[in-house]
Amino acid sequence: MTKETASIFTSAWSDISQLHSIEKWLMIFWLSGPFLFLIERSVADFWISTLGIAFLGRCAIKRDWSWMSLFWPKAVLAFWVTMFLSAVTSALPQIAIVESAIWIRFPLLVAATVFWIAQTPSIVRLMLIFVGVGLAILSIILCVEIYTTFEQWAGAGGMSSRLTWPYGDPVPGNYFGKFGLVAALWIACAVSSQNMIKIYFGIVAGIGMVMFVVLTGERVNSLLVICTIFLGIILLNYNRKKFLFVALSSVFAIVFFAITRTEFLLYKFTTSLILGVTSPSSGYLHIWKTGIEIFWQDPLTGIGTSLFRYLCAPISVNFNFVARCDNHPHQYYVQALAETGVIGTTTFIIMVAAICYATYRNGHRASGLLGRILWVVPFALFFPLQAHADLFGQWVNAMTWSSIALAMGLSATTHSK
Repeated sequence: MTKETASIFTSAWSDISQLHSIEKWLMIFWLSGPFLFLIERSVADFWISTLGIAFLGRCAIKRDWSWMSLFWPKAVLAFWVTMFLSAVTSALPQIAIVESAIWIRFPLLVAATVFWIAQTPSIVRLMLIFVGVGLAILSIILCVEIYTTFEQWAGAGGMSSRLTWPYGDPVPGNYFGKFGLVAALWIACAVSSQNMIKIYFGIVAGIGMVMFVVLTGERVNSLLVICTIFLGIILLNYNRKKFLFVALSSVFAIVFFAITRTEFLLYKFTTSLILGVTSPSSGYLHIWKTGIEIFWQDPLTGIGTSLFRYLCAPISVNFNFVARCDNHPHQYYVQALAETGVIGTTTFIIMVAAICYATYRNGHRASGLLGRILWVVPFALFFPLQAHADLFGQWVNAMTWSSIALAMGLSATTHSK
């Protein structure tokens, strides 16, 4: 394990050293991503935007736009065009057009990773190691937070059980469940390998990742990590029934141990979780119903990109129920319907399917266990039966698309081990 890691470092440094100076520093800048994401959203957004602009500049200088002939970039472009269509026909086009324009930075990061950075496979594999290091650093930070604020964190009621360091907001679970999701698949691969050292390391990493994402108190991100590890193990071991039983039972045991650390966590991950999707008074169901009703006000093109927060209240005054308005509907597909209509939602679904299929196709051409299951990352992040963040927002989108970029980048290399 140590030799393999050292080999990746040596190979990546050798490959970086052979690049031209500007490209060399851009590769180092790309590798700094996991650590920049531990700071705050503006720094992370600068990282994404810089790499996207650099990639476009590289394409212009080399006059190489051949990557646009592939289906998934075309699908992204189609969705982007429909965002502008919804924006120009909306009640607040000046806001919606700007939100539409800047959204493209996220898929541009994916394109930069796949069609530029992944041309040097060792660098992409080194990024996976750095993501693991970032997760370890965040875990240490959360240990310190729990130790120093234990009474507040363990208290029952409100949002007291959600950890906030190092951001100051209850979002560290997104680093585990969004940005670090490829690492969850690596854990599934490690425990499924024939190498005992990898198996032991995978078990330790799996226990740590599941424990800490649950301790953040963020249910959606916890379920993303748990289900991703769960699905990865199943996909890699469906013919090994005894191993599968032991592995999945172990995952259940770790989850049970994690959610029983405090009474509030146990309630939040059991009773409260079930009520959240079944109770008529559920806040999620209420806001999704509001989003669907807004969709029917303009079903073709929607109310405009990222305008739910501005138009929900005035539009919903005539509804025959008390609407719940927020910054967004907390569900990608409901938000796509409400803000971009049938046209935008159709192109959005096509884009998601194209990204999943491209990752699946490229991964199955690669050698190693990880390549076979990398498609799970976009599939999990865009899975419709869950609550989501803002489809056109900044912070969580930055983590989501960075994870997709790494998954697609790894799938595009010849050794996704």
